[in-house]
Amino acid sequence: MIIKSPLQAAALGLSLGLLFYFWWVSPSLHNYLGETLVEGQILNVSPYAGRTILEVKTFYGKGILFMPFEAWKCLPGRFFKARTFPTSSGYLNLFDTPRERHLLARGLFFAARVKRIEDISCFDTHRSSVLLDFRAHLFDFARRLSPLAQGLFSALVLGEKGPLPEEFKETLKAQGLYHFLAVSGFHLGLIYGMIYFAFRRLWVRIFPSQGIPAQIPAAFFALWGAAFYALLSGPSPSAQRALIMLLLFTLSRVLFLRTSGFDLLAGTVFTILILSPESILDLSFRLSVAAVLGILVGHRLYRKLSLPPNRFVRYLLGSFFVSLGASLATLPLLLFAFGEAPLLSPLNTLILSPFWCLILIPGEMVVAGLSFLSEDLAHELAEFLGGLFERAVHLPLPNLVLTPPYPVGLFILTSFSLALGIHFGLRKRYKPALILVSVTALFLFSGLFVRYALFYSVVLDIGRGNAILVHLPGDRNLLFDAGARYGSADLGKRILVPTLRKLGIGHLDFVIISHPDLDHTGGLPALLESVPVTRILSGKFRREDWQKLGLSPPLDEVVRPEVLKVSSAEIFLFSGTPESRNTNRESLMAYLEYEGLTVFFPGDADGKRLARLFRFGGTIPAEIFILPHHGARNGYFAPFWQAIDFRVAVASARGPRHPHPSVLKILKLYHRPLYVTAQEGTITVFLKRNGFLVCSARPLKKGLPLELIWPYIPYLNEQGCQRYELHAL
Repeated sequence: MIIKSPLQAAALGLSLGLLFYFWWVSPSLHNYLGETLVEGQILNVSPYAGRTILEVKTFYGKGILFMPFEAWKCLPGRFFKARTFPTSSGYLNLFDTPRERHLLARGLFFAARVKRIEDISCFDTHRSSVLLDFRAHLFDFARRLSPLAQGLFSALVLGEKGPLPEEFKETLKAQGLYHFLAVSGFHLGLIYGMIYFAFRRLWVRIFPSQGIPAQIPAAFFALWGAAFYALLSGPSPSAQRALIMLLLFTLSRVLFLRTSGFDLLAGTVFTILILSPESILDLSFRLSVAAVLGILVGHRLYRKLSLPPNRFVRYLLGSFFVSLGASLATLPLLLFAFGEAPLLSPLNTLILSPFWCLILIPGEMVVAGLSFLSEDLAHELAEFLGGLFERAVHLPLPNLVLTPPYPVGLFILTSFSLALGIHFGLRKRYKPALILVSVTALFLFSGLFVRYALFYSVVLDIGRGNAILVHLPGDRNLLFDAGARYGSADLGKRILVPTLRKLGIGHLDFVIISHPDLDHTGGLPALLESVPVTRILSGKFRREDWQKLGLSPPLDEVVRPEVLKVSSAEIFLFSGTPESRNTNRESLMAYLEYEGLTVFFPGDADGKRLARLFRFGGTIPAEIFILPHHGARNGYFAPFWQAIDFRVAVASARGPRHPHPSVLKILKLYHRPLYVTAQEGTITVFLKRNGFLVCSARPLKKGLPLELIWPYIPYLNEQGCQRYELHAL
């Protein structure tokens, strides 16, 4: 049996029950504060690329404040008064978790934003706790370090990875070493073990004749040290899990109880979910539990091997099996969350574990202690460790990243059923193994059918920007615009590329850029770094229009009407006036026609440009009309709108006047439905039986994770979809 104790059964039952509750019963969190005055205490500070996120405790409960600036005086433990404004509910794309669930998972009950630094004041009072004073001191110390040293210190001591430069985080992710940065069971176990073995030796020498076994005081002091480190770092849900597991382990040592690692894990999960049920929604908690479960299974398999006599070889084998177990157990969660997972993490972890365990993590603990005694000495040591870290990151380690070849939910189901089939096959239980292999074949066929035989179009929820994917049979892929980038907020990197990976899009045949503007083109560099692109098309714009965006892409310029044929689809391109200063008006416009479905992509063209296209005769009845300029009122030209006779309007938009109220009135007058990404999330279009479906992502977030079998839900049962008829030919 897999479940071998009542405690394990209780933990599993509670986990499933809470998942059912939060997916089906618990209402969504929508407590976003309006414009109001808020005051309270700062619990945590997350600096990131010139911005700050404060975790605060107020009359409304715990929440977060988003600030587009750095607030040096706002440190943990201090009190604040702030004028807050509403914030958006976040982006909602396929396979993403809604922001309200992210907040709920962290025990937060509201989100708001502070517009200007003048709108918030932070100050000290006598009521601050010692722990928050410690964190405030360490935050202040970290801010005086170089970016790399600050990032490493903040990650390993304060539990904040935001200050670490992005290039280093991306390298560690590709190498499968990013887990070293997250304060979790690895770090707490290391601190616990170091204190335990050191204190056990000291106790025997200092009190040789005492009747108390040395393991009892050693375990208590080790637990105290690990608890202080965990509390100092935040703590994250993974650190909470590790701390409770260490507490249960300590009790078992003190009471001389024999408990298995599986029972300790089950007891930990049960305790956390009783005290904080919403933790079941947190990704770091799930990753932490999955990693420990994988470690326990890997260690059990290692113990069944015929081990060589050499102790060093046994150590290497044991470490590899433990790391391999953690990697395999967390693989599905990583794929679903990020669209990729490092395959060589066990090997790279084995290579660099001694460096992190013996130098970086203990070294940063020493830096934290020294900062209270001699800041100059602590500063020098922190910079030295930052230099060592930089050299380690740039080591030529192998990296191989797995991305799903078709939609990630179907790929996870394929892999999971195959793994179970192999497991039963190795145990010579051939009947369930055969059933699972058949299920694997079904999931594999379903995934390949989506990749090679299904048409769909995805309008990403990417803010007030454009990024629209069209997937054609034969694995041909088009992208209309590449998303937004505003300062350090690169939505191409944050949303577009991960979503393409989760959809199983491994390449793009054409990227069609309407015009050089950050809300349509800003995500292009991140896209080109991650996804192979055959051709990039745009109109003929001035070189300085591209250069001011920091772009010089290798693109083909369209200077006259052009037709592209991709699979059985046709794309009609209409360029604007070459090298015009008004890049919005002269956007490269496009019609896509596939088996009777026509979609019109006008970019940011205005009414004057639509009037020119109308006089030119460039009007084709279109089922789907992507509203010009995100629904701005200057994109209306009545004769053109009437001529294309659209069935549905779609706006990739966000903000109080996008779409503009006058546009909303016009659509109401035309009796045409409007889908806006800010309300619907990702909008997907399917062809089905002489009609087409327009589907919202939001219904997929309710109940069980229906996205595991996307696109069959909503394609088959039309859940969250509305059906429309094609124009008669």
